Amino acid sequence: MRNAPYHSVQENKVPTKSCTKPVMLEWLNKNNAEASLTMRKYELFHLIELHKPTEKTFKIDEFIRSHGHVVVRLPPYMCDLNPIELAWAKLKSIVRQHNVNSDLSLKRLKEVTELALGQISEEDWRGFDDHVIILEENYWLRDALIEDTIDQFVIEVSEGDNSDSDSDLTVILESNDD
Repeated sequence: MRNAPYHSVQENKVPTKSCTKPVMLEWLNKNNAEASLTMRKYELFHLIELHKPTEKTFKIDEFIRSHGHVVVRLPPYMCDLNPIELAWAKLKSIVRQHNVNSDLSLKRLKEVTELALGQISEEDWRGFDDHVIILEENYWLRDALIEDTIDQFVIEVSEGDNSDSDSDLTVILESNDD
């Protein structure tokens, strides 16, 4: 599931500091946290922080789970890891192929779209999934390479270490400035 706004409507959305006092009170009451109208906003927000869930829940995720499925959310801006993007690309390509006269009426567009949907096979979906799995594996591999490369450049400094290595580092840095 990508993180489009319509996929990310939260259940029990936690109020922010900028919310009104009535909104904060309503949320606290729904979540069985005692609060009163006499409390200041900063006190209400402190209570909210104490009672907020550890993870956000989304309406669509709950709906999908209720039908026995597991939701996997994609990292932001990683649409290449979503097989449906490949299906949309194929569908749009087929629609373009059938629009040679550029006179696609709404009725004709519906017909061509239904035709295109019928041409996306189970085998295509397996191919889309396989392609995404290969991409994901490549991302993991590159991530490990980057992590290993960064680890080679990290200088560890321990607390209370006043040995000559600090002065050696100063000499090295000064010689590099020349």
